[in-house]
Amino acid sequence: MAKIALSEWKKENYPGKRPTLRTVQNWANDGLIPGAIKVGGLWFVDLEIEKQANGNKRIARILAA
Repeated sequence: MAKIALSEWKKENYPGKRPTLRTVQNWANDGLIPGAIKVGGLWFVDLEIEKQANGNKRIARILAA
């Protein structure tokens, strides 16, 4: 399980003009980022779950659970 910080995930997925960290945190909280998990007060993205995501929001939520 390779996990990276949400801020690093944002840098990798949005080169150039990026959304704010708060916006990305809201996406993670709403379940829009597959594999996003909150540990304490910090957000991380599990890269294995994100890689398995196929665009289906329901499947992404099941894989994240």
